[in-house]
Amino acid sequence: MTSKAAVGATSGLVAGMVMGFWVMAVMAAFGTGMLAPLNIIAHLVVRDVPLDGAFDWTGLLVGGAVHLVLSVLFGALFGMALRRRSGYRSLQGKALVIAGFLFGLPLWLVDRVLLWPLINLAGARAFTPWVSFFGHVLYGSALGIGVWSTIRTPTARLG
Repeated sequence: MTSKAAVGATSGLVAGMVMGFWVMAVMAAFGTGMLAPLNIIAHLVVRDVPLDGAFDWTGLLVGGAVHLVLSVLFGALFGMALRRRSGYRSLQGKALVIAGFLFGLPLWLVDRVLLWPLINLAGARAFTPWVSFFGHVLYGSALGIGVWSTIRTPTARLG
């Protein structure tokens, strides 16, 4: 038996990697630098990390760890939030992907619009807003796909 939190956490980890790779690729393509997202995230914790795409071990390790830990935690919350009535089977396919997409919207709102400017205004300004928005809805959509792909296998039994 697999717990809903574990399915959500595992899917959240993968969705976080999808989001991270996409955000890094887009910011590199627009000249900010591939490592800028990780540096900006790390700058929340360690203010000495640069806010650009320069290589920085602290930015790479701390930024990556913070991003993936939050991805796992939010994935677990998503998994636990799905109703128990008939288990995950009540949401399948497109409905689960849409639920994940919709889950990404408040994550972006709380992260980008509310908390980040309060915690670190310089970091909030350094992260391109539209890249962050699409990254969060991509995360949510990938999370929904991950949960759906896990539960649609005949051997997956959730409790």
